[in-house]
Amino acid sequence: MGNNDPHAEIETLRSDLQSGDRYVQYERDRDLLLRMSDHMRLLPSEIGDHRHLKLLRHCTRMAALATPPTPSDFRGPERDDPGYDDDEIEDQLEERGLLGWALEERAVAQAVVRWIHSTYENEHTNQDYRSALRSFGRYVLQEDDPPESLSWIPTGTSNNFDPVPSERDLLSWNDDIQPMIEETRNPRDAAFSSRPVSVVGNCSTSVSATCSTAPTRWVSTSTERRGNVPST
Repeated sequence: MGNNDPHAEIETLRSDLQSGDRYVQYERDRDLLLRMSDHMRLLPSEIGDHRHLKLLRHCTRMAALATPPTPSDFRGPERDDPGYDDDEIEDQLEERGLLGWALEERAVAQAVVRWIHSTYENEHTNQDYRSALRSFGRYVLQEDDPPESLSWIPTGTSNNFDPVPSERDLLSWNDDIQPMIEETRNPRDAAFSSRPVSVVGNCSTSVSATCSTAPTRWVSTSTERRGNVPST
């Protein structure tokens, strides 16, 4: 777990990158990640410590785990060159790094984005990683916009994303809320537990004598059921 001091966590991550304690697939990316961090430090009004840490963590994870491109990624009617074979790809990766090569080659960026899609089903996490990859290009190159090889990457959520919670993410009155109330030690805690964040049902306030029917579902604060429900 972090120590809740983003500046200190940035320094720890930077130190681990510099010493080699933090794994990346290609050493060139290590240098570029530190360059990205150096350039973000120059823009404290644009990039605060929390944002700096998030971007550096995401990009470090991509440098460590993203799947490199294969020869088939460099084939297509839009390409004028013959592409690369496996040995040539490895040579390029060793020289430029995975994220470093993505600054120049769209096919490499596409390979990283495919890894993001195959790894992160959560819409917002997926979005964060795509945005981080674009930001990597901006801050490494010190440009207002990402390079052409990264500028095509969308930063929104998918067209079929529905932010409304699904039924499986809701807390049940009988299975979840009532047992919490029964375990409380004083009336205040019971009232706190029974106060909904958001209700799917016919009651929009806390359970009381003015509410004739207890709401059937509460929206959970995560996809895992919690032991308590925060008040509004």
